[in-house]
Amino acid sequence: MCQILPVNGLVFLGTAGTRFNVINQRRSSGGMVASLDGLILAIDPGPGALVRMCSLRPTVDPNRIDGMLLTHRHIDHSGDFNVIAEAMTGGGRRPGGLVALPSDAISEEPVLFGYLKRRIAEIHLWEDGMPVPFPKGEVIPLRLRHHGVECYGLKFIGNFPTWGIISDTAYIAEIPDFFSDCDVVVANTTLLEKVGRIEHLSVPDMEKLLEEISPKLLLMTHLGTRILESSPSKIAAGLSNERTQVLSAEDGMIIDFDEIARRKTDGKTYREE
Repeated sequence: MCQILPVNGLVFLGTAGTRFNVINQRRSSGGMVASLDGLILAIDPGPGALVRMCSLRPTVDPNRIDGMLLTHRHIDHSGDFNVIAEAMTGGGRRPGGLVALPSDAISEEPVLFGYLKRRIAEIHLWEDGMPVPFPKGEVIPLRLRHHGVECYGLKFIGNFPTWGIISDTAYIAEIPDFFSDCDVVVANTTLLEKVGRIEHLSVPDMEKLLEEISPKLLLMTHLGTRILESSPSKIAAGLSNERTQVLSAEDGMIIDFDEIARRKTDGKTYREE
């Protein structure tokens, strides 16, 4: 199988947000795969992650996954966690790999089967602000607020442009400062408008965030129904400003972090499947 990822970058396996869009596969689900100085990480491998890896052309080889990162235990983020763990460990014949996940994804509703857990070389439980090291870099978690589960945003620092993921969450005061040094921010943007009882980010939250931070590129993903019905690309264009290009992620979209670092935000730093 041929690897499609740049040395430093990511591919969106799927961009569906909310359980209903995932159930109906209005868009694909499955999270993201990142390459960081050649280290391959599956991030939030929800339902369909394995199928999406194998159906991309060229493919992302699931046998080359080096680690898995889980922001929280909800099934739309963890549905394929075990099958990717199987791939990462060669069906258990090649023990190894790195896993980082919230403690309640082990203690309350385990998302990793016991027989696979024994075959993982490194298992880390996220602690707010405590880095998890990996070869040539580290990932720092930020505790978010999302419907009673442990949920974390992640910031990646190393031999690549600094970038981060804002997972499912209400908008909390800590977000802008934590992600202020990122060149690229991936934000789970599920709501077209704010809904008080729902702890997901909205388009107005993205407006607020961009008043406080200025990444070169902000990518909206995990999109909800009303956003999908309202032309996500137009919404993203309306959020863009002279400091930050905003894009609505598409299934199969590839982001090259090094290209972003080299170029102005001119729309030529990504490509779609």
